[in-house]
Parts: sequence; C-alpha cells; structure tokens
Amino acid sequence: TPSGGGPVGTAIHDTASVTGGSSPTGTVTFNLYAPSEAACQGTPVFSSTVALGSPSADYTTLVVGTYHWKATYNGDTNNASVTSGCSDEPVTTTQAKPSIPTTPSGGGPVGTAIHDTASVTGGYSPTGTVTFNLYGPGGTACEGGVIFTDSEALGVASGTYTTAAVGTYRWTATYNGDANNLTATSGCQDEQVTTTKAEGTIATVAAGANLVSGTAGLVGDSASFSGAFHPTGNVVFTLYNSDCSLSTGITGSGAISSAGTASFSSAWTPAAAGTYRWKATYAGDANNAAFATGCQDANEQVTVSNPPASGTLGASTGGVQAAATLQPNTGNSDFARNLFLAMVMVVIGVAALAGQALFASKRKEEQ
Repeated sequence: TPSGGGPVGTAIHDTASVTGGSSPTGTVTFNLYAPSEAACQGTPVFSSTVALGSPSADYTTLVVGTYHWKATYNGDTNNASVTSGCSDEPVTTTQAKPSIPTTPSGGGPVGTAIHDTASVTGGYSPTGTVTFNLYGPGGTACEGGVIFTDSEALGVASGTYTTAAVGTYRWTATYNGDANNLTATSGCQDEQVTTTKAEGTIATVAAGANLVSGTAGLVGDSASFSGAFHPTGNVVFTLYNSDCSLSTGITGSGAISSAGTASFSSAWTPAAAGTYRWKATYAGDANNAAFATGCQDANEQVTVSNPPASGTLGASTGGVQAAATLQPNTGNSDFARNLFLAMVMVVIGVAALAGQALFASKRKEEQ
C-alpha cells in the first residue's frame, strides 16, 4: 500500500505484507520507478530493503507525474519470493502551487519612475520568468489596458516606468511557472503606487527701466518653471505698490510655453515715484499644484523716479551775464553737479565784473 501523492516534493513510501505463505520471515525490497519508467523497465530511482512488516524509507519526489512502486518479498526457507506488479502501486505528484509576494517601489510627484519586484515562495525549486503588468490610474480593478509590461528572469526587478498622470497605479506580477510549478499572479489591489501633483516653482524677473512718474513707460514680468511636470495654462502677473497691499491695475496673463516660460508686459503711466512689486500666480493643472510668488521675491521690483524740475540761476552787470540751469532732485547726483556748475558760472561772472571795473579805473588814471 503506497502512501498518497501530492505536489512535487512530497515524501512518499510503501508498505507490504505477505499472505498465503507458511509463517513468512525475512525482508522486503521496495523499488520506486520514476514517471518516465511507466513499465518499470529501467533502473529504479530509489530502493529500500526492510524487515517484513516494516514500511520502506521515505523518498522525496523530484518531478511531476506518476511514480510506480514494486515490492519484492525475498523469501525464506519455507517461502518463495514474490513481487507486486508494476501497475499495482502508482503514486501521482502534481505541480506545486507557489505564491508570489511583491514589493513595488514608492510613488511621488508625477514624473517619478517606478518599478516592481517579486519573489516566488511555496513552490518546488521554481525557475523561469515573471511578467510585470502596470495599469494606469483609470483602471481601479485592472480592467483597463496595460500601460507597461515587462518580463524578467525570476528574481530580477521589472524595468522602470515614468509616471505620466496623477493618481493610483496598480502592478500585477505573474510567475509563469515551470515543469514543477503552477503559475501564480498577485492581486490587483496588492501593489498600489500613488503619484501626486508636482510642486513646481518659478523664477521671475521684472522688466521696466528709467520709469518716471507721470510719464508713460513699458513694464513687464516673466516666469520660468522648474520642478513642474509639463505645465499648461497661464501665469497671471499683477503689479502692486511696495507692500503689495494695493494693485496698480496693471495685470494680465501669459500662456506657458512648451519650454516652461510665460511673460506679460503693458504700457503704464505711474502716478507717483516709488518702488513697485510684481506677483505671479499659477492656478495649476491636472499634473501641477497651484502656487504664487511672494511680495518681496528677488528681481520683482520696479523703481519709478520723480521727473526732473528746471530753474535758472544767473548774474549780470554791464552786459556780462553768467547763468546755469538747475535741475534739483533731492538725493540725485545730477542736482549736485548742476549746482556746482551754477556756482562756477556765478564766480566767473563776478570776476568779469571786477575785471571791467579795474580796466575802467586804469584808463581814468591815464587820462
């Protein structure tokens, strides 16, 4: 009576009894033939001789199929030997049923590259390949189309996939089996990887030089994205007073280019001198979070000066005149220069008057 079969790797044995003899004694030899020896003609893969009434030693099966035991009573003084038939004791082994634990890489902002790894446990010396399938955020039950697939040798991680949308991706891994092992597939919900919106930033640079209050000029701002994932839409630019508590009314949007830049410019007649500041706002899109620049960000200020004022300083006597045009502007180096020139001209005028008086006095003495 052989023991039962099972998945390959199961240990099996045989037992035998002798009937009809005359008080039989002695030993029994058990021979086991592999599935490839269905007629028990070749060399047995295992042999065990034991005392009559004892079971054979165990044999651990190595392949899938039907093994055959043959038991031979070796006889004694009063009993002849006897052997069971080849087909009397079949034992069938089946493919092992492994499981496939998996570990996906972590998620992150959209654009993160992800991969999957798998191992096979519970099988019988598994060999072969694993196929990794990835489903996009739309396939919550893995019912949609596979967006990425890769087959690798058992123990090798999948290739990488660069995520292209925000949401939850799902991996499945299938061990493709071998002669001794069935296939095994992980569940759709076993391997979720979540991507989030990219948290991009922008660098902004204001434009507008030599602006004078009361005079029309051109102002503008530009933005360059970094850390974003193919941003789309527009950036809104607004020009404020120095502490961003009041808008100047100069505002507009610039479309984001494929290079990740946007800009806006406008004519503007500032009402007063001072420092003005730009702020840039992005509302975000499906793959990118919204954000706004700060009031005091670098390179975002626009300076407006007072207009130059004109006046005349002069001296004249006897047809000699010295004059200079003054353009006062407190704190401006041009005013200091103009004042110095005016003083020089006054000195020259006074010197000329003195020279005329001396010349007249000498002529009078000569007469």
